[in-house]
Amino acid sequence: MQILFHGHACFSIFTENNTHLLIDPFFTGNRLAKITADEISPAVILLTHGHWDHIGDTVQIAQRTDCLVICVPEIVTYLKNKGIKNCHGMNIGGGYPAQTLHETIPNFHNTEDRLQKFKAALAADPLGRAKDCGPEIQFVLDREADCSVALNAMRAGTLPLRVTHNDTKLNNVLMDEETHE
Repeated sequence: MQILFHGHACFSIFTENNTHLLIDPFFTGNRLAKITADEISPAVILLTHGHWDHIGDTVQIAQRTDCLVICVPEIVTYLKNKGIKNCHGMNIGGGYPAQTLHETIPNFHNTEDRLQKFKAALAADPLGRAKDCGPEIQFVLDREADCSVALNAMRAGTLPLRVTHNDTKLNNVLMDEETHE
């Protein structure tokens, strides 16, 4: 087996039978990558999650090579909307009973609570830095209503509790640039 590091979180793995597995194909904009997305032809792309610097060049590579892409179901939907047909969805938590888990960091996934703490920190502004962050602050405030969408859906029972990769940054939602879905 051979493992090649392409920078950031991008790796190629060549198995004993020379099957090429590509993990998180971020080449374009990755200053550590020594090759481009056009120079790589994996049999399988494995995506760890949906951040732009992990999905990277997946669409371009999969369109060109028709390789299998394995990722969580939400990214499968995104890729299929981009015309990628050869996808396989899997879930981090699978059928694990999420109700049996407990929070180790209280309110970590509570975006409403995080917004209130953000507003309190902004009002206090102990280091006087808010004046230098106007566009970033406005970005968050413009999305205040978005902080309740998932929590309201969970409260209403329309969004099931399940084990997933979670990261509650406001800019961490996978959206299609063209359809905004």
